Amino acid sequence: MKLAARGLLLLLGLVIFPGNSQDPPKAKVIVVSPERPFYPGDTVTLRCNITAYTDWNEYIWYRDNADIPDQPKNIIALSLPKDFGEITCTAWRHARPHHSSLSPPVPVYYHATPAATLTAAPLNPLWVGETIVLKCEVETLTGWRYKWYKGKSPVTPVAHSYRHNRTGNILAIKEVTESDQAQYWCQGERSTRPTISLISKNVSIRVSGAKPTPILLSDRAEQLFAGSRVTLTCELDLTEGWDFYWYKDVNGSSSVTQTSFNSYSFDSVNVSDGGQYSCRAGRGDPVYYTHHSNDVWVKVTDGDVILESPTQPLDEGVNLTLYCRYRTEPTNLTADFYKDGYLLQTQSTGQMNIPKVTKGHEGFYHCKHSEMGESLESWISVIGPDYTEMSASLATVSLIAFAGVLLRLFGTKLQGKKYLLSK
Repeated sequence: MKLAARGLLLLLGLVIFPGNSQDPPKAKVIVVSPERPFYPGDTVTLRCNITAYTDWNEYIWYRDNADIPDQPKNIIALSLPKDFGEITCTAWRHARPHHSSLSPPVPVYYHATPAATLTAAPLNPLWVGETIVLKCEVETLTGWRYKWYKGKSPVTPVAHSYRHNRTGNILAIKEVTESDQAQYWCQGERSTRPTISLISKNVSIRVSGAKPTPILLSDRAEQLFAGSRVTLTCELDLTEGWDFYWYKDVNGSSSVTQTSFNSYSFDSVNVSDGGQYSCRAGRGDPVYYTHHSNDVWVKVTDGDVILESPTQPLDEGVNLTLYCRYRTEPTNLTADFYKDGYLLQTQSTGQMNIPKVTKGHEGFYHCKHSEMGESLESWISVIGPDYTEMSASLATVSLIAFAGVLLRLFGTKLQGKKYLLSK
């Protein structure tokens, strides 16, 4: 209270007696340390500098025109962010002139602490074996080094290893496993102010499981007339950022085409486009590939007859319908249907039905017309009961049978021993 009253008297003196014999000595606030700009956590040291006279008894400091109590020295330390504002100072002494001028205000404000931004590529979900790249960036200033954290909070550091490669602002996690599934954070640090950045928002890594296998589908039957349109689709439930690779195998020779979408079309198919096709997807650097898909045959003829048949294997018990198609009208003339070179049926409708197929129906099929000619051959595949389940069932039955044999032998021996004892 006493200090505030004294400061008020000094201010009144400055206002009421500005022209007294001489102007009061000029006060000036000087920033001692640190250099601007200021940041949260800084301690800003200021000095009230008055060049005239050296016997000033007491200094008075103000922040935003409000008295700062208990600061009688010419040096003051302000803690940011709490003590920011417009800072002024003055001083008084016993001898004349009794007071200095009020210094011009010096702004003491702070810049926000730079924030770290964390990004990840590729997008979730990841697959076991993929490589993910985490990138930490602090947009302002230079000279940053980076720290990495893993877990529900940014406490546990990520150690450098073969799989966890830290280089500059990059953390590359190679050959991810389910143990890498977690939240990740980063922070910048450097040798000069500000020495640390804010910690980034977290990025979650989700690992879905083993490498996926796409399914290759065709919107047409296996056999096509030259000039037809056909589209192959590589079906896989994936996020964005994947490229698709299309493989064609003709007589053991492979070629590959890359697209950024999961379909591959022939607007006007040629005989040379025929072959066995498969696909897979890939992303990242180095590229992580899915498994290869199933194979789909595309058979192109410049003849007049094709056999329309399923492009995918059939489950045992389903019905099968084959169509003998002709390039010209009518398209459903009488046709002979063959399996493995042997005549099965002659149908006036140009279609043959096989109810409830079994493994015995598997084979090469083609059709023939006496005048139009004959189609190419197509393989019909039939899938029986799951081999693993059958193997497990057989193993169980064998184990039970073996146990029964042991029990019978063991029982016979016990009976023999009992007989000998009774003798």
